[in-house]
Amino acid sequence: MNSEHTLDQQYLIFRIDDKLIGTNISLVKRILHYDSVQKVPLAKDSFEGLVDFDEKPVPFFNLSLAMGIEEHNLPAENLIAVHHVHGTDIAFKIGNVVTVTRIDRSTLNENTEGINGVDEKATWNGKEIYILNAEKIVQ
Repeated sequence: MNSEHTLDQQYLIFRIDDKLIGTNISLVKRILHYDSVQKVPLAKDSFEGLVDFDEKPVPFFNLSLAMGIEEHNLPAENLIAVHHVHGTDIAFKIGNVVTVTRIDRSTLNENTEGINGVDEKATWNGKEIYILNAEKIVQ
């Protein structure tokens, strides 16, 4: 289990297609709309390019591609969540934000479904939440 999780922490819950994804809110610097992406040639599929954040370029990853989740229902908004990972800012394309909520650590279980960047899943309101390990996405 990830050491970044302690009892009953707050998580940002968002949707990627039919999956609910949770990320520790303490790692999220900001959620914002993006207008344009500066493409980077010869980048891996999930790396979309660079976006402007606080007047500096920030690496931008498409979470659905990085996690191996096929999107059938594209979100209506162009939202990114800027995370602080390994001492740097990283932007992730996210789906529609559902809520910010506390998740009890006792509901965390090992993820056995093979979703990239997810070590654990939790139960919240009777639904499975896949807990994002942002460090694994940017490796």
